[in-house]
Amino acid sequence: MTSPLSPIPPASHELRPPPLAIVSDERFPSHHTDTEQIVKTAAALARAGVDVLLVAPRRWRTWRQPAAERMARVARAYHLDAAPPLCEVPGPPSSLRGLVKPFHALAGVLAARRRGRRLIVTRNLGAALVALAFGCRVWFDTYKPLPDRHPLWARLFRWLARHPGFAGVTTHSAFARDAFVRAGVPAGRVHRVLNGHEPGDLEPRVPRAEARARLGWPPDAFIAVYAGHCRAGKGLGVVIDGAARVGGLELALVGAQPAEAEWLRARAGEARLHCRCDGWLAAPELALRLHAADVLVVPPAAAPLRTIGDTVLPMKLFLYLAAGRPIVAPRLPDCAELLVDEHNALLVTPDDPAALAAALVRLRADRALAARLAAAARADGAELTWDARAARLAALLAAADGS
Repeated sequence: MTSPLSPIPPASHELRPPPLAIVSDERFPSHHTDTEQIVKTAAALARAGVDVLLVAPRRWRTWRQPAAERMARVARAYHLDAAPPLCEVPGPPSSLRGLVKPFHALAGVLAARRRGRRLIVTRNLGAALVALAFGCRVWFDTYKPLPDRHPLWARLFRWLARHPGFAGVTTHSAFARDAFVRAGVPAGRVHRVLNGHEPGDLEPRVPRAEARARLGWPPDAFIAVYAGHCRAGKGLGVVIDGAARVGGLELALVGAQPAEAEWLRARAGEARLHCRCDGWLAAPELALRLHAADVLVVPPAAAPLRTIGDTVLPMKLFLYLAAGRPIVAPRLPDCAELLVDEHNALLVTPDDPAALAAALVRLRADRALAARLAAAARADGAELTWDARAARLAALLAAADGS
């Protein structure tokens, strides 16, 4: 079985994009997954020599902090040696969420223009429309299959694709890319550019036994780990119900808010499952838990992809692969872009706790299988870095600028 990963074109040292701004309506730092994608893509572009500026709303509580101090705070939060160049624009407080997006669509684009940026990369549709109105070129970046959500979205993106200032679209999965193509956006204007991981986020990379000793976890227990958001709709009920069917298994969940952790512990208690719940953890602490795991789990639930549509090719998968542990995940079209059953993971029927339990029992009993899946996962994940994503994105932006 071969890897599902497509080759990543090398970075071009002769063709670079013009100075660009990534205009986001998120405030940094944040625990939101998409902020990690934005910051680490911007940082990787900067490392590749691209003149990139991240434009975002300014936090009111950091109003008086010097810019260098704010950038250092962002770098620490995302475990970076240096934050990307950051321009923070005053705006409404985050409690007025309905005003932040439209206000920053205008203020962010104007701030980028004042700093000489005529190429705008954004996932904010309002910012894209404002940028086009001001004569900028626009590149839209998204993880969502937006045209599938409503016919109006499909018509809007067909119109954008015909606009002379619209350079193209990147999606983080083929699943989302296909939605744009089905909607009538020319296939040559929509590009799948995978997310990645930061190799340093897996440090310290220590053996399983040492990781468990540092954490105080039992050395001989069979432990499954999930790392990610734990809100309702993520399918963690399926994980608990499946894990509870495996005698002696322990479950560790990372990323739960206090109310979520309380609910998860209660649900696990009802199932008589030993469950640890941690909140959001810095990269070194998360790395220890990944290395201490016997298996890493993606909740095998169909709703996040098929019903909600906001969880497409979860970013945790890139870190899971690079961690080099066996993975159990749902047999769904987005996960299948990275995971191949019996090659680098075991794929199970969604919403079937018994199928999840069977995969976990199999991995516990067959250590040779677990080792083979872990080695393949680490090999496949090694090339899926933020630097690789930045190289691909820079090449596309440069080609679009020259067209």
